[in-house]
Amino acid sequence: MARAIKRRKAPRHVQSPVKKILAADGVQPTTASAPVPAPASAPAESQGDLSFYQCPLTVIYYFGRFVQTRTLAGLRAFLARRDWVGATLGFAVFLGLIHAWRGPHSATLTYLDGVFVWYTYWVLLGVASSIGLGAGLHTFVLFLGPHIVEVTLTAYRCGHLEFADRGPTAFVCVPGAPAVPVTAWRILHKVVWASLCWGAGTAIGELPPYFMARAAALSGRNNPELEALNALKSGPQQALTLKMQGLVLVYNLLQRLGFIGIFLFASIPNPLFDLAGITCGHFLVPFHTFFTATFLGKSVVKSTIQTVTVIFLFSQGTLDGFLRLAERYSPALRDKLAAAIRRQMDTLQGATPADKPTGAGRWAGTAWNGVIVLMLLYFVVSIMESCATTALEEELAQNRAASAKAVAE
Repeated sequence: MARAIKRRKAPRHVQSPVKKILAADGVQPTTASAPVPAPASAPAESQGDLSFYQCPLTVIYYFGRFVQTRTLAGLRAFLARRDWVGATLGFAVFLGLIHAWRGPHSATLTYLDGVFVWYTYWVLLGVASSIGLGAGLHTFVLFLGPHIVEVTLTAYRCGHLEFADRGPTAFVCVPGAPAVPVTAWRILHKVVWASLCWGAGTAIGELPPYFMARAAALSGRNNPELEALNALKSGPQQALTLKMQGLVLVYNLLQRLGFIGIFLFASIPNPLFDLAGITCGHFLVPFHTFFTATFLGKSVVKSTIQTVTVIFLFSQGTLDGFLRLAERYSPALRDKLAAAIRRQMDTLQGATPADKPTGAGRWAGTAWNGVIVLMLLYFVVSIMESCATTALEEELAQNRAASAKAVAE
């Protein structure tokens, strides 16, 4: 099934020039017949990416331009397909009617709405974790991992898995529920759909680099990342750092292995996987080939491996072994760890206001929430910077093409 990636000849296409740019942060307006100079406070494509901390107005402006152009392009493509418009409107009217009509189906509909929102939440977190436009948000560490830990600890505390994992009664033991052997397989069965949806989101988040590289190839534009890799390949390999050698290796294997290579690289935690999307888009690999391999690797294989690892690390046997090891070398440390685990399990059972942690525990919770907020803010800023840089590079390229055309005429 594997096949080598071969580049197809792409037709050249020159986009029309754009209007004047914002005269802020040193950005000077220009005409369509002259190239757009780089803003004084925002380096051009050859000087690096835009920085929100150095030129916030420029970043905000170009981010708005990026969102505007992509939104309008998406709307035009959607409205051009009348079958899509008709199906969407019909489905929206159908959903509105069944929600407005109260009857025996209302309880089932409410349940289905909750399920849809729950799993859509995990898909969106997966997208945020791997989207190629910014730095990415480590949502497995921040959200999915802690959720699996809570399910695991509560299962051992309750002695069964009949408790809810979402809603107001989440992680509260059901009185009178029959006790069953708590195994890793049973815990995995309870969290597997959240894990698969998160993995599917990570696969969806890998699509922007693929589509951007594909659009660049179809328009005849060169890809700077791949040009740099080709330069590295042609140079002396001894002078390359370990990271650069890894990039070249991934690039070569993707071209040789095709579907199998994409699947293998998606199945392991791989910070270089953006290169797979760029490579496949540049060489016009079919979308179904790239996405199928990415989906199977990230959603089915990688997310399952990560989920099983977390369940194993926080299973009762592993925790008991860790406590015994701590007791052997430091009995005082063992008591503190046991107390921390017990407090966490009590919290999962649903703490009352009098039981809520105070002092160091309260400050630790506040600090963790602050870390999450800072990471979310950094993620949003990195997305804005990357989108703004892309919009600026496109505008510069368009105006250079317009200038060259004017000179030729």
